[in-house]
Amino acid sequence: MSADIPPFPYPETGVVSGVSNHNWTTVTLAHEYDSMVVVCSPNYDKNTPPLVVRVQNASANQFDVSVDRADGLTGLVAGIDVHYLVFEEGVYQEATRGVKMEAVKFTSTRTDRSGSWVGESRTYANTYSNPAVVGQVMSANDPHFSVFWSRGTSRTNPPTGSALWVGKHAGEDSLTTRDDEIIGYIVIEGGEGLLGDRPYLAGMGLDSVGGVEDSPPYNYSLGGFSTALTAIVAQSAMDGGNGGWAVLCGADPVSPSDLKLAIEEDQLKDAERRHTTEQVSYIVFGASVHSPPTIQSFTANPDTIVTGGSSTLAWSTNAASVSIDNGAGNDLPADGSVSVSPTETTTYTLTATGPAGDSTAQATVTVAEALEIPFETGVVSNVSNISGVRK
Repeated sequence: MSADIPPFPYPETGVVSGVSNHNWTTVTLAHEYDSMVVVCSPNYDKNTPPLVVRVQNASANQFDVSVDRADGLTGLVAGIDVHYLVFEEGVYQEATRGVKMEAVKFTSTRTDRSGSWVGESRTYANTYSNPAVVGQVMSANDPHFSVFWSRGTSRTNPPTGSALWVGKHAGEDSLTTRDDEIIGYIVIEGGEGLLGDRPYLAGMGLDSVGGVEDSPPYNYSLGGFSTALTAIVAQSAMDGGNGGWAVLCGADPVSPSDLKLAIEEDQLKDAERRHTTEQVSYIVFGASVHSPPTIQSFTANPDTIVTGGSSTLAWSTNAASVSIDNGAGNDLPADGSVSVSPTETTTYTLTATGPAGDSTAQATVTVAEALEIPFETGVVSNVSNISGVRK
């Protein structure tokens, strides 16, 4: 691990959709890395079997990701969303990088399991008061899954500023050994700030997150982190002796108000997925402050009306505010709709405003004149049978 890093490799983070257990998905990144650290978090609910994210071939500007079923079955699982975070390996210091953190890789030679929780002792490169630790098994040398975990002075105590053990575990699998694997982990001082062009919020929550089969999702408040888009989560300590790991739980698990979480267990020894409450560390990222807002859609329905008719303008953005010209509205919400009744064909311009500037999109409502059908009417008198017309 180097003492300093090149200037560019602040985080690349995103969501990969459609990740399954029957093939690898290659994620291509915007930058090339000398030695990348990748951490992932799956998003699903109790209707999906227990899944472990696996990573391999993390090099240069890409990595491969898939999921393994942790129930001993091999049937296809419909693709799920996986949140990912990539950093250049190295030590990040507040004086030079604006953040206190470290991104680390090492070869793990130990596998923990139900009834045996030790981990591998690690030394911090920085001094931390409230460390948040997340990590990932970054290789797939063994055909069977293993999961990242961390602890402090004992298996039931989370990492502290003076104690850190990390490792991989096999839960309740009767196959208790695993090949050596590469583990990547990130330690960051709890709090919020800016990493490159990304606002972030990091911390370790309360001991309140229960199992997938208990009463999920369990919420961690984010206190109005307004641009929250992606999150990486990891269980801190191991209160439950069977083993477990944190997942983003249910639809829309990352929002400005909260994270939706649960603790997952394997089903290799028994079918239950209940779990005692655990603490979870997290890093949440918002939208780039150097990019203008994104306009996902702006439509007029119907796009053609007759004089006197109306059309609905609808939009979806991630902007701080929205305005639409030609009298449609100012200070509109990021997502919404409004009815308009132009008297002539009109092109409406939506302006989405954010910290880094504006984005625009247009929608046209065509106004057609009502169709007139000419006709004549009258009375015919003195009709006779001339020309074959009977009287």
